[in-house]
Amino acid sequence: MVPSWDHWRSASYAVFHRTLKLSRGTWRLMQCAGRYFINMALIFGLAIVMYVSMYQLAISLISIHRFFDNRQPVELRSSLTRKNVIVLMIMLFLIEVLNYIGAYIAIFVIIMTGKWELYIHVAIYNCSLYIAHQILLFIGMGFQFSMRTVPATNHSENVIVTHTKHIGATKFVLLIIAVLSYITGFETTVAVMMFFSIDVFLVPLIIELTEIRASPTATMQSNNVIVPCEIVKQPVQF
Repeated sequence: MVPSWDHWRSASYAVFHRTLKLSRGTWRLMQCAGRYFINMALIFGLAIVMYVSMYQLAISLISIHRFFDNRQPVELRSSLTRKNVIVLMIMLFLIEVLNYIGAYIAIFVIIMTGKWELYIHVAIYNCSLYIAHQILLFIGMGFQFSMRTVPATNHSENVIVTHTKHIGATKFVLLIIAVLSYITGFETTVAVMMFFSIDVFLVPLIIELTEIRASPTATMQSNNVIVPCEIVKQPVQF
């Protein structure tokens, strides 16, 4: 028996509705996955920004402390211990967390009230805070360059000195480029954005290059020496 046209039409509608339902489910699943990955990317990016800001501020303060500590008499000098560094990082972490919480609360209030003209104040506050961090970094870099003759007492201090010099010098060059771009009006937006956003890539890159440079690459020579000897041929006796 040949199926009627109504049978084929109802079967086609059923297949279409199933496909549409499956497509909607797949689309919702893709939306949920996309939102999840976007949220994770935002959290990861925020964590990197906080880490970079904390690290720059930490090495700047340690460099300034090292400069003033070396200006004191030997009996009055104090070295930073691991406990001091941990306390410093905890304090900086709390400061960064409170700073971001305050910024997000301000943005939330602006969105809820609709007073978008207040957003410029939040942007100015964040830019001022960032510039203050960079000024401390430049001061620490200058102090480290002024203490070239003062050797580092340990490996950690040597790493901090190297990071402060390289990061500070790179940011100082980018600052000069940004100022010149602003004066000449040539690619001002690109230069300013590069100065403000390069930290996310610069700090991990400097840390990784320093670790690679500090890793031992020289091979140890073996103490085993092969001494040449003369081979004497003797007839085989049966």
